Amino acid sequence: MPPLFNELATDIEGEIVADPKTLKEYSNDSSCFEIHPQVIIYPKTTRDIEKVVSFSKTYHIPIAVYGKGNGGKGGTLSSGIVLDMHRYFDKLGKLTLQDSTFTVQAGALYKDCVKRLSTWGYTLPFVDHIEDMTIGGMVATNYKSSTALSVGGISDWVESLRIILDDGKEYLVDNNTSPYGRLLEIYGGIFSCLQEERDVIFSGHTGVIHQGMGYDIFTSHISPKMLMHFILGSEGTLGVITEITLRLDIEKKYSEGIALTLSSLDELPPLIENLLHSYPTSFDGFDTRTLSLSSYATKIINERHGNDVFTLFVVYSGDQDTVERS
Repeated sequence: MPPLFNELATDIEGEIVADPKTLKEYSNDSSCFEIHPQVIIYPKTTRDIEKVVSFSKTYHIPIAVYGKGNGGKGGTLSSGIVLDMHRYFDKLGKLTLQDSTFTVQAGALYKDCVKRLSTWGYTLPFVDHIEDMTIGGMVATNYKSSTALSVGGISDWVESLRIILDDGKEYLVDNNTSPYGRLLEIYGGIFSCLQEERDVIFSGHTGVIHQGMGYDIFTSHISPKMLMHFILGSEGTLGVITEITLRLDIEKKYSEGIALTLSSLDELPPLIENLLHSYPTSFDGFDTRTLSLSSYATKIINERHGNDVFTLFVVYSGDQDTVERS
Protein backbone atom coordinates (compact mmCIF):
# COMPACT_ATOMS: atom_id res chain seq x y z
CA MET A 1 0.00 0.00 0.00
CA PRO A 2 1.31 3.51 -0.79
CA PRO A 3 2.51 5.07 2.51
CA LEU A 4 0.19 8.04 2.01
CA PHE A 5 -2.79 5.76 2.79
CA ASN A 6 -1.41 4.24 6.03
CA GLU A 7 -3.12 6.71 8.36
CA LEU A 8 -6.42 6.45 6.49
CA ALA A 9 -6.27 2.64 6.75
CA THR A 10 -6.17 2.86 10.55
CA ASP A 11 -8.92 5.49 10.64
CA ILE A 12 -11.68 3.60 8.83
CA GLU A 13 -13.54 0.38 9.58
CA GLY A 14 -13.40 -0.74 5.98
CA GLU A 15 -10.51 -2.19 4.01
CA ILE A 16 -7.84 -0.66 1.78
CA VAL A 17 -6.26 -3.05 -0.73
CA ALA A 18 -3.36 -2.38 -3.08
CA ASP A 19 -2.02 -5.77 -4.19
CA PRO A 20 -1.22 -6.03 -7.93
CA LYS A 21 -3.89 -8.63 -8.68
CA THR A 22 -6.74 -6.57 -7.17
CA LEU A 23 -5.53 -3.35 -8.77
CA LYS A 24 -5.51 -5.12 -12.13
CA GLU A 25 -9.07 -6.36 -11.63
CA TYR A 26 -10.30 -2.83 -10.96
CA SER A 27 -8.39 -1.23 -13.83
CA ASN A 28 -11.08 -2.34 -16.30
CA ASP A 29 -14.85 -2.21 -16.49
CA SER A 30 -17.02 -3.22 -19.44
CA SER A 31 -15.48 -0.49 -21.60
CA CYS A 32 -12.32 -0.64 -23.71
CA PHE A 33 -10.45 1.59 -21.25
CA GLU A 34 -7.77 0.59 -18.76
CA ILE A 35 -6.73 2.86 -15.88
CA HIS A 36 -4.69 1.57 -12.96
CA PRO A 37 -5.75 2.83 -9.50
CA GLN A 38 -3.48 3.37 -6.51
CA VAL A 39 -5.80 1.63 -4.03
CA ILE A 40 -9.18 -0.08 -3.76
CA ILE A 41 -11.25 0.90 -0.71
CA TYR A 42 -14.16 -1.16 0.62
CA PRO A 43 -16.11 1.12 3.01
CA LYS A 44 -18.24 -0.39 5.75
CA THR A 45 -19.93 2.75 7.10
CA THR A 46 -21.06 6.16 5.97
CA ARG A 47 -18.34 7.59 8.19
CA ASP A 48 -15.76 5.61 6.20
CA ILE A 49 -16.88 7.26 2.98
CA GLU A 50 -16.90 10.71 4.57
CA LYS A 51 -13.29 10.20 5.68
CA VAL A 52 -12.23 8.89 2.27
CA VAL A 53 -13.80 11.86 0.49
CA SER A 54 -12.15 14.34 2.88
CA PHE A 55 -8.81 12.54 2.43
CA SER A 56 -9.22 12.68 -1.34
CA LYS A 57 -9.91 16.41 -1.27
CA THR A 58 -6.96 17.13 1.02
CA TYR A 59 -4.46 15.26 -1.16
CA HIS A 60 -6.12 15.95 -4.55
CA ILE A 61 -6.59 12.28 -5.34
CA PRO A 62 -9.39 11.34 -7.76
CA ILE A 63 -12.13 8.92 -6.69
CA ALA A 64 -14.26 6.64 -8.86
CA VAL A 65 -17.24 4.81 -7.38
CA TYR A 66 -17.49 1.14 -8.32
CA GLY A 67 -20.60 -1.04 -8.21
CA LYS A 68 -20.38 -4.17 -10.36
CA GLY A 69 -18.23 -2.78 -13.14
CA ASN A 70 -20.92 -3.07 -15.81
CA GLY A 71 -20.40 0.44 -17.18
CA GLY A 72 -19.30 0.71 -20.78
CA LYS A 73 -17.75 4.19 -20.64
CA GLY A 74 -15.00 3.94 -18.04
CA GLY A 75 -16.91 5.81 -15.33
CA THR A 76 -15.80 3.41 -12.57
CA LEU A 77 -12.09 3.72 -13.35
CA SER A 78 -9.63 5.97 -11.53
CA SER A 79 -5.91 6.66 -11.34
CA GLY A 80 -6.35 7.29 -7.62
CA ILE A 81 -9.01 5.66 -5.41
CA VAL A 82 -11.64 3.16 -6.51
CA LEU A 83 -14.43 3.03 -3.93
CA ASP A 84 -16.17 -0.34 -4.10
CA MET A 85 -19.72 0.09 -2.78
CA HIS A 86 -20.95 -3.45 -3.34
CA ARG A 87 -18.87 -5.57 -0.94
CA TYR A 88 -20.25 -4.09 2.31
CA PHE A 89 -22.65 -1.29 1.30
CA ASP A 90 -25.30 -3.64 -0.06
CA LYS A 91 -27.93 -3.74 2.70
CA LEU A 92 -31.63 -3.90 1.90
CA GLY A 93 -33.31 -1.50 4.30
CA LYS A 94 -36.80 -0.42 5.22
CA LEU A 95 -39.81 -1.54 3.19
CA THR A 96 -42.77 0.74 3.93
CA LEU A 97 -45.98 -0.80 2.63
CA GLN A 98 -48.08 2.20 3.61
CA ASP A 99 -46.09 4.52 1.32
CA SER A 100 -44.98 1.80 -1.12
CA THR A 101 -41.33 2.75 -0.73
CA PHE A 102 -38.14 0.74 -0.29
CA THR A 103 -34.83 2.06 1.06
CA VAL A 104 -31.53 0.40 0.12
CA GLN A 105 -27.83 1.10 0.31
CA ALA A 106 -26.16 2.10 -2.94
CA GLY A 107 -24.33 -1.19 -3.38
CA ALA A 108 -27.47 -3.34 -3.18
CA LEU A 109 -28.09 -5.44 -6.27
CA TYR A 110 -31.23 -4.94 -8.31
CA LYS A 111 -31.88 -8.68 -8.47
CA ASP A 112 -31.72 -8.96 -4.66
CA CYS A 113 -34.18 -6.08 -4.30
CA VAL A 114 -36.64 -7.67 -6.71
CA LYS A 115 -36.38 -11.02 -4.92
CA ARG A 116 -37.17 -9.39 -1.56
CA LEU A 117 -40.02 -7.29 -2.94
CA SER A 118 -41.62 -10.19 -4.80
CA THR A 119 -42.55 -11.85 -1.50
CA TRP A 120 -44.79 -8.84 -0.83
CA GLY A 121 -46.20 -8.59 -4.36
CA TYR A 122 -44.15 -5.53 -5.32
CA THR A 123 -41.41 -4.81 -7.84
CA LEU A 124 -39.15 -2.11 -9.28
CA PRO A 125 -40.63 -1.83 -12.77
CA PHE A 126 -37.94 0.14 -14.61
CA VAL A 127 -35.84 -2.87 -15.70
CA ASP A 128 -36.96 -5.21 -18.47
CA HIS A 129 -34.91 -8.19 -17.27
CA ILE A 130 -33.01 -9.19 -14.15
CA GLU A 131 -29.45 -7.87 -14.24
CA ASP A 132 -26.46 -8.02 -11.92
CA MET A 133 -26.19 -4.30 -11.24
CA THR A 134 -26.28 -2.06 -8.20
CA ILE A 135 -29.05 0.42 -7.45
CA GLY A 136 -26.45 3.13 -6.85
CA GLY A 137 -24.93 2.48 -10.27
CA MET A 138 -28.35 2.65 -11.89
CA VAL A 139 -29.06 6.00 -10.21
CA ALA A 140 -25.63 7.40 -11.08
CA THR A 141 -26.11 6.53 -14.76
CA ASN A 142 -29.82 7.45 -14.88
CA TYR A 143 -30.66 3.92 -15.98
CA LYS A 144 -33.43 3.34 -18.48
CA SER A 145 -34.56 0.19 -20.25
CA SER A 146 -37.13 -0.49 -22.96
CA THR A 147 -39.85 -0.40 -20.27
CA ALA A 148 -39.33 3.38 -20.07
CA LEU A 149 -42.07 3.49 -22.71
CA SER A 150 -44.66 2.59 -20.08
CA VAL A 151 -43.14 3.28 -16.65
CA GLY A 152 -40.27 5.70 -17.26
CA GLY A 153 -36.72 5.21 -16.06
CA ILE A 154 -35.23 5.02 -12.59
CA SER A 155 -35.41 8.82 -12.30
CA ASP A 156 -39.20 8.53 -12.19
CA TRP A 157 -39.06 6.17 -9.20
CA VAL A 158 -36.46 7.78 -6.91
CA GLU A 159 -38.21 9.30 -3.90
CA SER A 160 -35.06 10.50 -2.13
CA LEU A 161 -31.36 9.79 -1.81
CA ARG A 162 -28.41 10.47 0.44
CA ILE A 163 -25.11 11.69 -0.99
CA ILE A 164 -21.70 12.58 0.43
CA LEU A 165 -20.34 15.75 -1.14
CA ASP A 166 -16.79 17.07 -1.40
CA ASP A 167 -16.98 18.61 2.06
CA GLY A 168 -17.06 15.07 3.50
CA LYS A 169 -20.63 15.37 4.78
CA GLU A 170 -23.75 13.37 3.96
CA TYR A 171 -26.88 15.19 2.75
CA LEU A 172 -30.48 14.15 2.19
CA VAL A 173 -31.90 15.12 -1.20
CA ASP A 174 -35.67 15.05 -1.67
CA ASN A 175 -38.42 17.45 -2.61
CA ASN A 176 -39.32 18.29 1.00
CA THR A 177 -35.91 19.22 2.36
CA SER A 178 -34.42 22.66 1.73
CA PRO A 179 -30.76 22.52 0.64
CA TYR A 180 -28.19 23.62 3.20
CA GLY A 181 -24.41 23.80 3.55
CA ARG A 182 -22.45 22.61 0.54
CA LEU A 183 -25.65 21.28 -1.00
CA LEU A 184 -27.09 24.80 -0.97
CA GLU A 185 -23.94 26.13 -2.67
CA ILE A 186 -24.32 23.57 -5.45
CA TYR A 187 -28.03 24.31 -5.77
CA GLY A 188 -27.37 28.06 -5.95
CA GLY A 189 -24.64 27.61 -8.53
CA ILE A 190 -26.79 25.42 -10.75
CA PHE A 191 -29.82 27.68 -10.44
CA SER A 192 -27.93 30.89 -11.24
CA CYS A 193 -26.12 29.28 -14.18
CA LEU A 194 -29.35 27.96 -15.69
CA GLN A 195 -31.00 31.35 -15.29
CA GLU A 196 -28.12 33.45 -16.62
CA GLU A 197 -27.35 31.16 -19.55
CA ARG A 198 -30.86 29.94 -20.25
CA ASP A 199 -31.02 31.35 -23.80
CA VAL A 200 -27.65 29.86 -24.73
CA ILE A 201 -28.47 26.49 -23.17
CA PHE A 202 -31.88 26.14 -24.79
CA SER A 203 -30.66 27.36 -28.16
CA GLY A 204 -29.01 23.96 -28.50
CA HIS A 205 -31.99 21.99 -27.23
CA THR A 206 -33.20 19.52 -29.85
CA GLY A 207 -36.42 18.75 -28.00
CA VAL A 208 -35.32 15.20 -27.26
CA ILE A 209 -36.16 14.15 -23.69
CA HIS A 210 -33.13 13.67 -21.45
CA GLN A 211 -32.71 9.91 -21.50
CA GLY A 212 -29.44 8.93 -19.88
CA MET A 213 -26.14 9.96 -18.40
CA GLY A 214 -25.01 13.53 -18.01
CA TYR A 215 -26.48 16.56 -16.27
CA ASP A 216 -30.09 17.32 -17.09
CA ILE A 217 -29.50 20.97 -17.95
CA PHE A 218 -32.94 21.22 -19.53
CA THR A 219 -34.76 20.42 -16.31
CA SER A 220 -37.88 22.48 -15.64
CA HIS A 221 -37.78 21.90 -11.87
CA ILE A 222 -36.98 25.04 -9.87
CA SER A 223 -36.94 23.29 -6.50
CA PRO A 224 -34.84 20.79 -4.55
CA LYS A 225 -36.12 18.30 -7.13
CA MET A 226 -33.76 20.00 -9.58
CA LEU A 227 -30.83 18.71 -7.53
CA MET A 228 -32.21 15.20 -7.79
CA HIS A 229 -32.30 15.47 -11.56
CA PHE A 230 -28.69 16.67 -11.63
CA ILE A 231 -27.45 13.86 -9.40
CA LEU A 232 -29.26 11.25 -11.48
CA GLY A 233 -26.90 10.55 -14.36
CA SER A 234 -23.96 12.50 -12.91
CA GLU A 235 -21.84 9.31 -12.61
CA GLY A 236 -20.38 10.22 -9.24
CA THR A 237 -19.02 13.60 -10.32
CA LEU A 238 -21.10 15.47 -7.73
CA GLY A 239 -20.60 13.08 -4.82
CA VAL A 240 -20.90 9.51 -3.55
CA ILE A 241 -24.46 8.22 -3.34
CA THR A 242 -24.91 6.13 -0.19
CA GLU A 243 -28.65 5.39 0.08
CA ILE A 244 -31.70 5.50 -2.17
CA THR A 245 -35.41 5.35 -1.39
CA LEU A 246 -37.48 4.09 -4.32
CA ARG A 247 -41.20 4.03 -4.98
CA LEU A 248 -42.65 0.61 -5.76
CA ASP A 249 -45.11 -0.83 -8.24
CA ILE A 250 -47.40 -3.83 -7.99
CA GLU A 251 -45.68 -6.88 -9.46
CA LYS A 252 -47.08 -7.90 -12.84
CA LYS A 253 -46.69 -11.63 -13.03
CA TYR A 254 -47.99 -12.18 -16.56
CA SER A 255 -46.46 -10.97 -19.82
CA GLU A 256 -46.52 -11.91 -23.48
CA GLY A 257 -44.53 -10.73 -26.46
CA ILE A 258 -45.01 -10.62 -30.20
CA ALA A 259 -42.52 -10.18 -33.04
CA LEU A 260 -43.57 -8.07 -36.04
CA THR A 261 -41.41 -8.16 -39.16
CA LEU A 262 -41.24 -5.23 -41.58
CA SER A 263 -40.02 -5.18 -45.15
CA SER A 264 -39.43 -1.43 -45.04
CA LEU A 265 -38.65 1.07 -42.29
CA ASP A 266 -41.32 3.32 -43.76
CA GLU A 267 -43.85 0.98 -42.14
CA LEU A 268 -42.44 1.60 -38.65
CA PRO A 269 -43.86 5.06 -37.68
CA PRO A 270 -47.55 4.26 -38.39
CA LEU A 271 -47.14 0.83 -36.82
CA ILE A 272 -45.75 2.34 -33.61
CA GLU A 273 -48.54 4.92 -33.55
CA ASN A 274 -51.19 2.22 -33.81
CA LEU A 275 -49.56 -0.06 -31.24
CA LEU A 276 -49.42 2.71 -28.65
CA HIS A 277 -53.21 2.56 -28.41
CA SER A 278 -52.88 -0.97 -26.99
CA TYR A 279 -50.59 0.23 -24.14
CA PRO A 280 -47.56 -2.01 -24.62
CA THR A 281 -44.96 -2.32 -21.86
CA SER A 282 -41.98 -2.04 -24.17
CA PHE A 283 -40.69 -1.93 -27.73
CA ASP A 284 -37.40 -3.34 -28.98
CA GLY A 285 -36.39 -3.03 -32.62
CA PHE A 286 -33.58 -4.74 -34.53
CA ASP A 287 -32.39 -4.69 -38.09
CA THR A 288 -31.66 -8.06 -39.70
CA ARG A 289 -27.89 -7.76 -39.33
CA THR A 290 -28.14 -7.06 -35.59
CA LEU A 291 -30.74 -9.76 -35.08
CA SER A 292 -28.49 -12.27 -36.87
CA LEU A 293 -26.27 -12.19 -33.76
CA SER A 294 -29.03 -14.27 -32.19
CA SER A 295 -29.12 -17.34 -34.38
CA TYR A 296 -32.18 -18.77 -32.63
CA ALA A 297 -34.33 -15.68 -33.17
CA THR A 298 -33.16 -15.29 -36.77
CA LYS A 299 -33.98 -18.89 -37.59
CA ILE A 300 -37.57 -18.55 -36.35
CA ILE A 301 -38.22 -15.22 -38.10
CA ASN A 302 -36.63 -16.22 -41.38
CA GLU A 303 -38.63 -19.45 -41.49
CA ARG A 304 -41.85 -17.50 -41.15
CA HIS A 305 -41.23 -14.31 -43.10
CA GLY A 306 -38.09 -14.60 -45.17
CA ASN A 307 -35.36 -11.97 -44.99
CA ASP A 308 -37.15 -8.88 -43.74
CA VAL A 309 -35.18 -5.73 -42.96
CA PHE A 310 -36.49 -4.97 -39.47
CA THR A 311 -38.14 -6.80 -36.58
CA LEU A 312 -40.10 -5.12 -33.80
CA PHE A 313 -40.60 -6.96 -30.52
CA VAL A 314 -43.58 -5.80 -28.47
CA VAL A 315 -44.15 -6.85 -24.86
CA TYR A 316 -47.35 -6.54 -22.80
CA SER A 317 -47.44 -7.02 -19.02
CA GLY A 318 -50.20 -7.12 -16.42
CA ASP A 319 -52.89 -9.59 -15.46
CA GLN A 320 -53.64 -12.33 -17.98
CA ASP A 321 -56.98 -10.93 -19.18
CA THR A 322 -55.56 -7.45 -19.80
CA VAL A 323 -52.55 -8.79 -21.67
CA GLU A 324 -54.66 -11.07 -23.86
CA ARG A 325 -57.02 -8.20 -24.72
CA SER A 326 -54.06 -6.01 -25.68
